[in-house]
Amino acid sequence: MFLLGTFFLIISSTGESVNEKKNSKAIVEKNSSSKLTLEDLLHKVNKNFPLIAALFQDMRIAEADILIAKGAFDPTLRGGGTHSTGYYNNSRFDSLVEQPTTVGGTSFFAGYRLGRGSFPPYYGERATNQYGEIRAGARVPLWRDRAIDRNRAGIKQAEIGLRLVDLSIQQQKIEIFRNAAMRYWEWVAAVERFKVAKAVYNIAKERQKQIEKRVKAGDMALIELKDNERILLQRESQLIAAEQSLEVATNELAIYLQESPEKQVSLTPEQVPDSPFTQLQDIIKIDLENEIQKALNKRPEIQRFKAQKDQNRLDEELARNAMKPGIDFVIVASQDLGPGSVTRSQTELEASLLLNIPLATRTPRGRIDSAVAKNKKLDAQEEFLRNRISADIRNTFSILTTTRQRTELAKKELNLAKQLEKAEVDRFLIGEGTLILVNIREQTTAEAAFREIDAKMDHYRAIINFKAITMELFDMIKDL
Repeated sequence: MFLLGTFFLIISSTGESVNEKKNSKAIVEKNSSSKLTLEDLLHKVNKNFPLIAALFQDMRIAEADILIAKGAFDPTLRGGGTHSTGYYNNSRFDSLVEQPTTVGGTSFFAGYRLGRGSFPPYYGERATNQYGEIRAGARVPLWRDRAIDRNRAGIKQAEIGLRLVDLSIQQQKIEIFRNAAMRYWEWVAAVERFKVAKAVYNIAKERQKQIEKRVKAGDMALIELKDNERILLQRESQLIAAEQSLEVATNELAIYLQESPEKQVSLTPEQVPDSPFTQLQDIIKIDLENEIQKALNKRPEIQRFKAQKDQNRLDEELARNAMKPGIDFVIVASQDLGPGSVTRSQTELEASLLLNIPLATRTPRGRIDSAVAKNKKLDAQEEFLRNRISADIRNTFSILTTTRQRTELAKKELNLAKQLEKAEVDRFLIGEGTLILVNIREQTTAEAAFREIDAKMDHYRAIINFKAITMELFDMIKDL
């Protein structure tokens, strides 16, 4: 009695691939005990994926922009010297250190000057006592630039820019991890499909040997051998297609596991975990409206609108500031040092008010109108995006229900196909069936197995999509 392999032994079957391409990287035969779980994949992506590293550079750029903006409040030193000859021979040196602050637009200054020689009467203030003059003072805005000025706004704009970059990083990381998980499930499914195709091919190959012996012995017709040979070629074609699909899926997944250009990643089918389609908990009973609300509060796209509107409000605030009259209070104290004029030896205190009143305000009014219009535009876009996200979550949850039902139906179909295949084999063993019917049942079982694998892959891809759209995926990777 020749070997009749039944398909309920397919998944555990092992054997050599018919397509023994030495250059195939997808089906590299290695003894590897390192199973690649979804958690392992996400951890490696978070640690080594080049685009993740690029995102951190975006953060550094935004932090550098804040440092640049804060540079507007760095102290400055100005100074110079002059030597004049002629009827009046004199030398002068003057220096000033100024320190702007973020406190109400106030700035402080201090300086030193030295005037030696003879000066014309109309420049008598250039002369100093022997050791020069020191002075210090402050400039305090009383109206314009008191609540905000361009330098303080620059820091706030840079800080908002940092928020926007952080939100962009969150959004891009979610997409990177979502894509990596998708490639993972495609790889798992490709391995499972390859195992099925390999097993049914091995069954036909072993059966071919048994039929050849029986044909030579004269107890089986030659047509049975030719028919099985046709089936063998058909399954060989299926195996080649499954092998090629596995190679593509492996290469796509390897992109997310590459640690460096010099170190190539080589995945093998043996690295698929046992019971791979049990790594994620199914999403069945949830409060969908609550999930939608949580997602709307956490989604970076929604939070970006708030940051962008803050930027526009800051532009509006700056424009309104520019419309105000500039009234600055300036106070200066000075003291000459050393021998010299008695009048210059007295401490001087000077206070003044400086006015700068705009006579036309078309530019700031235009900026205010622009900022208001931009925020109204963002409000409309945000409302649409909120509706879009809500619909996407509902649709994804509906897809989850559908893929779960498909998986359950595919599982039932596979169980029935296995039972029918076993029954057909039993009939053939007692002489009531034919080899053609056995082959048909085996092929039907294989196709049912393929459909179950695809249904599981689609369901787990839907789980990943749901976790990504509700921000659960981001919460998962924060702990990596």
